[in-house]
Amino acid sequence: FKQFSVNKLKHSFWHIKAKGIQELYIMDQSDMLGTIYRYTNSSNKYVRKEAQTAIIHFLGFNGLHFLNVLSKPISDWEQINLIEQLKQFPFTPIKHLETWLQSRNYTVVLFTLKLIAAYQQFQTYQAVEHCLKHAHEKVRIQAVKTLVNINNKHTANTLVHQYPKETLASKINIIEQLTFIAIHTQQKFFFNCLQEEHVILKLTAAKALEQQGVNVTKLLKGKDSTAKQHFYMHTK
Repeated sequence: FKQFSVNKLKHSFWHIKAKGIQELYIMDQSDMLGTIYRYTNSSNKYVRKEAQTAIIHFLGFNGLHFLNVLSKPISDWEQINLIEQLKQFPFTPIKHLETWLQSRNYTVVLFTLKLIAAYQQFQTYQAVEHCLKHAHEKVRIQAVKTLVNINNKHTANTLVHQYPKETLASKINIIEQLTFIAIHTQQKFFFNCLQEEHVILKLTAAKALEQQGVNVTKLLKGKDSTAKQHFYMHTK
């Protein structure tokens, strides 16, 4: 059976190659690790996915070293699957986290930020904070979520300082994430957000204040009928 699966690796059709990889790791053919590893950066996403799954299957957390050379993207779904797969193994200290955060492959950075949040790698705080300057919006959004997950006494102020530099989606994310760590210390910030032109930002800030026990309805009354209407619609 093993030889049949090995032969599939040599096939030109991607679905046969991917099936061969899958069969080999299901049969625990760890001696094929080196051969399978070469496919972790395959141009075909299905072959690549099976190879990455196989490496984690054989090596657990140590299998993440394929991130060192990965130039192809890891989809959001694949990232979720890899993190779920890792949950089957006892935690092992993850090396190279800070190196991966500097990867030219933004999906590697994104995946690393999710790993840091999932396993609360507090020692990477400064490197994660640096990701707030990343060119890709998805990375900055995840960096905010990860900082909140490994937060310290400076995190809330850092996010408030970042807010004016951000896109609409990132601003919404910052307001939402601040509700998890800024109990009353950032109420002034939330109040200021009620003055934003975009109604979604007003609404998000209003929800944040309501979670802190502020009577937002009274605040909005007579000041901004559009924001008030949207607030009522979303809180019924």
